[in-house]
Amino acid sequence: MAENIRDLIRQALKKLKSQVYYDKSNTNLHLRRQLVTYLDQNGKKKLEDSVYKLLMGRDEIEPFLKKISYVVIPKRIKNGYSSEQFITNYKAEKKTVIEDINLIIDTPLEIHILSILWLMRIGYKIEKNLPNSCYGNRLLLNDEGTGIVTGRGLLKPYYRQYQLWRDQGIEEAKKELEKGNNATFVNLDISSYYYNVRLNWEELEEFVGNNERDELIHEMMFRIHQAYTRKVLKEVAEKSHSSKFEESEVILPIGLFSSYILANHYLKVFDDDVSNLVNTSYYGRYVDDIVFVLADTKTAEVSEELLIKLIETYRHDKRLINLIDNLSPNSISIIQNFSLLFKVEQDEKENTQIYKFRKQKYNLLHVQQRKVMVYEFKAGYSQSVIDKIQKDIEERSSEFRQLPTEERLDFDKEVYELLYDDSFGKPRTLKNYKENRVGLSTYLYKATSLAIWKDGTGLKNEMEKVRVFFKGSNLITYYQLWEKLFTLLVVADRKRDLASLLQSIHNEIKSLELEEPFISTRVTVQLTLSDYVRTSLAQSFALKAGILNDKWFTGRLESIYGEKSDWIRKLIKATLAIRNTWFVRSAYVTYPLLEFTNWAQSKDTSALKSLVELELDWPHLNRETFDLAKVPNPYPRFFNLYEVSHYLWLSKIIANHQSDEFRTRSFMHGFINEAIDKYIEWNNIPADELDVKEAIRDLAEEVDEHQIENPEHLQEIHIQNILPDDFEMDEEEKLKIRIGLVNMKVKWEHEAEYSLRRRPLVNLDRLDRIYRILEKFRIDELKTDLAIFPETSIPHAFTSRLLWFAKNYQFGIVFGIEHINTGTHAYNFIATVLPFKLKKRQDAIFIPRIKNHYSHEELSKIRANHVKAVNNTKHFYHLLKWRDLYFTTFYCFELADIEHRSWFRSKADLLIASELNKDVNYFSNIIDSTARDLNMYVAQVNSSEYGDNRLTRPAKTIYKNLIRLDGGENDLVIIATIDLKEFREYLEVGYEDQKDAKVYKPSPPSFDHEKVKRRIRGEWVLKSND
Repeated sequence: MAENIRDLIRQALKKLKSQVYYDKSNTNLHLRRQLVTYLDQNGKKKLEDSVYKLLMGRDEIEPFLKKISYVVIPKRIKNGYSSEQFITNYKAEKKTVIEDINLIIDTPLEIHILSILWLMRIGYKIEKNLPNSCYGNRLLLNDEGTGIVTGRGLLKPYYRQYQLWRDQGIEEAKKELEKGNNATFVNLDISSYYYNVRLNWEELEEFVGNNERDELIHEMMFRIHQAYTRKVLKEVAEKSHSSKFEESEVILPIGLFSSYILANHYLKVFDDDVSNLVNTSYYGRYVDDIVFVLADTKTAEVSEELLIKLIETYRHDKRLINLIDNLSPNSISIIQNFSLLFKVEQDEKENTQIYKFRKQKYNLLHVQQRKVMVYEFKAGYSQSVIDKIQKDIEERSSEFRQLPTEERLDFDKEVYELLYDDSFGKPRTLKNYKENRVGLSTYLYKATSLAIWKDGTGLKNEMEKVRVFFKGSNLITYYQLWEKLFTLLVVADRKRDLASLLQSIHNEIKSLELEEPFISTRVTVQLTLSDYVRTSLAQSFALKAGILNDKWFTGRLESIYGEKSDWIRKLIKATLAIRNTWFVRSAYVTYPLLEFTNWAQSKDTSALKSLVELELDWPHLNRETFDLAKVPNPYPRFFNLYEVSHYLWLSKIIANHQSDEFRTRSFMHGFINEAIDKYIEWNNIPADELDVKEAIRDLAEEVDEHQIENPEHLQEIHIQNILPDDFEMDEEEKLKIRIGLVNMKVKWEHEAEYSLRRRPLVNLDRLDRIYRILEKFRIDELKTDLAIFPETSIPHAFTSRLLWFAKNYQFGIVFGIEHINTGTHAYNFIATVLPFKLKKRQDAIFIPRIKNHYSHEELSKIRANHVKAVNNTKHFYHLLKWRDLYFTTFYCFELADIEHRSWFRSKADLLIASELNKDVNYFSNIIDSTARDLNMYVAQVNSSEYGDNRLTRPAKTIYKNLIRLDGGENDLVIIATIDLKEFREYLEVGYEDQKDAKVYKPSPPSFDHEKVKRRIRGEWVLKSND
């Protein structure tokens, strides 16, 4: 039992680390700093032991309760100019005034772990009791529903749940309009929800059960909530509509994990009332944010007589009758449609209406008029508005998934929403503008991603717009974006801009004021914001600490925060803690998992290596430094297989560099299986959740070697989705594979050759070019399955970007990597990245293969650069089955080996030839011969300078080339479809059924029709017939 408790504590800590790691809202930076500092100084065992003693009754909870407090952060900043007739971009008010605040719980880490343990033991039972209409903060339960999933998982991903909640409402409104019904879309937000909850803890007893340890956890959690409730309602009572509460009642602490499920549970009675009392087409609740969609609703144009009758019948505030002519459309809609749920009252102080919950249980809950949005849509009229809303939302939600390009970096478009007065017969005039927080966040992420690949001076104009925007009250309003702002300046080496910004923020914090009734929290707000500045800055320096080690910059910090202040010491301490506990923002790290290596760790900021450099220092890396830090289950985040396989590729190159050998087995048969094993080990995946083993199968793992054809030189790998999203797709459509060829010029002398010289050209212009090509493949109308680039077209520093793209957009990519020169060894890799879907996530596998035959001219170039070419110990190829397509890859000069080509006769649907080849006529004959002799499709992708890019097949001359393209200065993508069903059904029969075919040529001699039948059935092709 004791060991089981320790296992639970380890699980809870793992979940805590993951939740803090992935939190990008930056509203609880206090917890992030607290956790990394503790782990860096004490390790995890001390924390685990402390919680264990509490659960075993050896320590009392009381000392921890006394440490419960809160930090105060701004919620709303006062707008100095509220007139619609006066528009200004001037934000340098004399002082920033905070109108409203939020409180975030500040408590020992032991209490956070207890809250997660409570979720694991009790909260999951409450979760199971919630209706499907509840979308926010849903727990990740196992398939049986008997608990939360093992591992790091705790909550369903925020962005997926939020999109589902929002999009389903819009879709339902559209469906009603298409049916010919009027539709009303209503969105309302409960005011100060967490502070106005009065949860009766006794209600939860039914979920506890008879387990003594669970009862202890539940009792401790009650005392924790109770202590926080007393403190808040005593010291900041104004945050709630009442400071009163019963002994068994608690409010919900923002920032405590138990609040996630309790916030959902508290409104379950309301959810039931909506289901029973209101006829909705859709009802969805994201914690305290509610959406209704009503069909056949009456418009807000209602007679005065009927409105008065409704007010009287449902006992709304009688004062509304005297204000009937001035009632807002929102209030009229609530009275018409939701009188059974809400009571409308007049707020004399604000001269507006508020909407109170009718249920006595929710007597402190209400919705302010300004927090209600009503969209009325009439059937038979234009749907342009709702289509525009949906389109805007989709564009916003996909912004972070798009690859940033310089031309897409537009500050004004991202950050400002201009509102115009389009009165008929009048010129279009600017009425107002809004600053878009999401757009600003997106912009900063894009700008930072691009700054990594471009000298900071190259983004000078955009940097100036950022500098001008972050002035005055905007410095405080957008405090959650400080980290992104600092990271942009740190990555771009803009030390003077960073110092100036820190001075401005310091001045703004120092002079800020708070309005009644929160004046007494001014010092606490200032301390919190100062701490957030330091933590945000530390997050940035954990990526790249160069500026922090600059004497001029540290001198400026001393002038801002005081030479004798410990602010800088704490900054350095936080920077090291974030780096050494692996809490850096991995999205910016140029090489996957680099931050987890021994190389990245340091006890001194002056020795911190930059994680955003474009080129690895090959000669000074070795196997020991590049190994991942060896600590049991330490990593706060999940490692994707595409990251693990990419890291393994680099680590093997580094290991080979330490030897004098130029022949290696590192990238042959064992590579894929080793990557999978590392993926399982590093993620600590339980034996009963190894769906990756089902998704990626190796023939050699399933049969003895003597049962495989040509096992020394060939490896057959099958990759499949475990839970495909396209399960409803027609079977024939599944067997239509769209192949995309990249028609681009490979600039050997001006670009690619520099990689061989160990000075690769990795700049923003080249990255932009690759991104624009990839974006063409992701367009919905094209729906490319497999994209193919020419030989040596992608610098190795770009490979992780291609892998990320393939994983997110779920299409495969085959590409040639520019030569890697480690100082002694030279490599030429062809790479294949294939995405797939597991039960709970989507991922991809990176499969690099060393070129089997370097051309004579290529070897000459390699020798000229004083290095030797690395070869496999034996010639080696893959046969890959993916999306029902059996294919292999060949690299230019390899095609000239007739024996190697023959190894795939009857075994593949497609041979991919990635080339950089001037001898077009010779290789054109090889391509035609390969298609006919091996009876397969062949995709040839060469530099556009030389041409003959095509997808050909074993068909009559007029039909053989589905696409063919020569030349061209601009980059193009050309796409064609392979119909596997049609092709294989032709191949499986004999000459008698083939002779009169319109398109295809008859099969060549000794063609194995049984291999075709195996491909039709999805079986192993290299398995011998014996």
